[in-house]
Amino acid sequence: MVSEGTQVDVVFSFQNTGSAPLILSDVSTSCGCTLAEQWPREPIQPGGNGEVAVRFDSRGRVGANRKEVF
Repeated sequence: MVSEGTQVDVVFSFQNTGSAPLILSDVSTSCGCTLAEQWPREPIQPGGNGEVAVRFDSRGRVGANRKEVF
């Protein structure tokens, strides 16, 4: 549970399991209270790993929240 007014930082790790370089040209979120702060700007080679850093600001958000990163 996150208290209202708290900022939560999360890092999502992933691996390119494909056979071609993976390019993340943009990372979007479902709400302005959630920001994708960092992600790889260079192609991730097959078998390579990357991370997307996201921050959720719960200020003014009481109760259950569901946010998406895509």
